[in-house]
Amino acid sequence: AAALGLPALVRQLGDARAIMPAGTSTATPPAAASALRAGVSTETLRGLIDAGRGARAEEFDLALITLADLAANGVTPSRAGDAVSDLLRRGTPGRELAALRSAIAQDIGAGVSPERALATRMEVFTRGVTP
Repeated sequence: AAALGLPALVRQLGDARAIMPAGTSTATPPAAASALRAGVSTETLRGLIDAGRGARAEEFDLALITLADLAANGVTPSRAGDAVSDLLRRGTPGRELAALRSAIAQDIGAGVSPERALATRMEVFTRGVTP
């Protein structure tokens, strides 16, 4: 990813604040800005917001961080958004999102393609999580 100047970072933080619903935690806009910086679209972020309605703020923030990390590691942002949104809808705890994010990063580091790492880990992960 290309280095961004301060004006671009400020704009992304403003865009993130505009997208996030009222009452979000102070950690939410920076996490959303990180997702935007990683190439996640505002449409994908809005989908995550819809999926996260009713989630605790900490869980939602971890979902945003997971989305940003997956996109930054080369997973197609829309696919990453779909996967994380699905997990939010299932009520997946934040610690499990963090474990999934870590496992996918390890797979990518070991040479597995980002898309394959996501698909494989989601298949294994969702077997143990009921809708």
